[in-house]
Amino acid sequence: MPATAFPSRSFTIPGIRSAARDRQIVNIACDIAQQRIASPADIDLAVTLGLGYPQGPLAWGDAIGAGAVLDILEALHEFYGDPRYRPSPWLKAPRHARRIMLTAEA
Repeated sequence: MPATAFPSRSFTIPGIRSAARDRQIVNIACDIAQQRIASPADIDLAVTLGLGYPQGPLAWGDAIGAGAVLDILEALHEFYGDPRYRPSPWLKAPRHARRIMLTAEA
């Protein structure tokens, strides 16, 4: 069997895919807030009303901790080199990396 038949980089840890997905959702919400497309409160409201999620992505980020979200995204970006894991500049801002709430206005 050729060596290319097996992926060289894959996680086998249960739950890593859902953790990565959740962090990506928080990261996208941070990008939207950073670009001032919508306020953090409006982002969370849109997701809870539009998608039926129990809380918005920035509230998730607050629950997880901005620093923890940033650590996971940086590790995934370093491991895979995939731009979809590149942390948002808004998430990397010192006020957020120190675990201050993401839902506060930028």
